[in-house]
Amino acid sequence: MGNMCGGRRENGQSILWSITKVPSFQGAGTETAFTGAKAAISAIKGKSIFGIYHSNDGTKFFVAWDSQAAMNSGVGPMVQALDGSGKFTETDWNDATTVSKGKLWSSPSEVAHKQVQPGAAPQASVMGISTYSLQASPFIDTFIKGMDIKHPNIAAIPGKSYWGYYYTDTQKPEGFVFWDDQVKKDEGKTPLWDIMMATQPNANGHTDHSIHTMAHGGMFTQDSDRSYHQAMIAVTSEQ
Repeated sequence: MGNMCGGRRENGQSILWSITKVPSFQGAGTETAFTGAKAAISAIKGKSIFGIYHSNDGTKFFVAWDSQAAMNSGVGPMVQALDGSGKFTETDWNDATTVSKGKLWSSPSEVAHKQVQPGAAPQASVMGISTYSLQASPFIDTFIKGMDIKHPNIAAIPGKSYWGYYYTDTQKPEGFVFWDDQVKKDEGKTPLWDIMMATQPNANGHTDHSIHTMAHGGMFTQDSDRSYHQAMIAVTSEQ
C-alpha cells in the first residue's frame, strides 16, 4: 500500500491497527530512538502510517497494517527495525501488542493541513483518541456505516492529516485523529464532536444529523471519553 491516494484516500482503507509498548521507545530520548529506527520501519511493506504517542502507560508504537497477512509477514522485520540487538523478539512483540480491526482516511489536498510525505521525516502531531460507548454490540455495524457516510464531513475539517477508528470490543470502538498541532486540535474538536455526537434533528427531519442520531434511540449511551497525546507520525515509503 505504501501511502493513501485516489480512491483509497476518498473511501478509506480497511486496516489492522497494532499498538505496542516497545521497550526502546520508553523514557528519555523516545523521539530520538523512534526517528533513528524510522527508515528501517518505513521500508517494511504492507502498512501505511506508523508512529508513536505518549500516554499515561508509557509511549505506544502504532502501525496501520494493510491486512492480517501483511502484519504476519512484517512482524519479523519490524522487531529487527525496533531493536537490532535481538533483545526484543517476536514473542515479546506478541505479548506487548494489541491488534484491532479498523479503517483509515487521509485528508484531501484541498483541505488545509500539514501533509505527511511518504518516506519523509516523522512529523510532530497531536493525537486525539475518543472511546465511544455503543448501546449494544450489534450497533458496531451501524457505527461503521455511519463513519462511511460521514467521512466527507470529517474530511472537510482542516488541520488534520489522518483519522479513523479501530475496535476490539464491538461495544467500544475508538476513533483517532492526528491534528497538526494544539491550535488546530482546539479549532477542530467541536466540529468533529458535532458530526459524531450532536443530538439536534436536521431541519428536514432526517435522523442523519450525526452518527449518534443514525441509530434508533441514539447510537451512544454517553458522551465520548476523549484524550489527547503528543505524537509523531510517519508514512511508509512508496513501494
